[in-house]
Amino acid sequence: MSKHYLLGLTIRDIRKLAFDLAEKNNISHQFNREKKIAGKKWYYKFTRRHRNLLRQPKSTSLNRIKGFNKENVNEYFDLLEKLCDRHNIDATTIFNIDESGFSTVAKKCQKVVTIKACKAVGSVASEERGVNTTMVCCVSAAGFMCHL
Repeated sequence: MSKHYLLGLTIRDIRKLAFDLAEKNNISHQFNREKKIAGKKWYYKFTRRHRNLLRQPKSTSLNRIKGFNKENVNEYFDLLEKLCDRHNIDATTIFNIDESGFSTVAKKCQKVVTIKACKAVGSVASEERGVNTTMVCCVSAAGFMCHL
């Protein structure tokens, strides 16, 4: 399912899923059998009852989605541990620097539904849109924050 790629389910996905579940479980319903989809009213009532499922996705490039997987993360931390042991590196000498971009093109993504425990949801976006202003923050693993 698309959740495994950082993507939630669209309104249409949820409506189709509701229809499929009702059909497979022999639950009586008034969904559109011709189009095989639950109605919009059903969806909006469902989201009112389950507000904690809705998240506003963040635009995420396709390359970032492809690169962020369990194997790559495990490989990174294995290499980091080996380097720290080999060079006697501790938390005071490990820094993380991150940037946040603010786009001149303001575009909200449509809301999607995901599992309760999932706090971060993304959507695929082009990297060549608008102009970005960037903010940078740098912090050590021990908690020291650099003033840049």
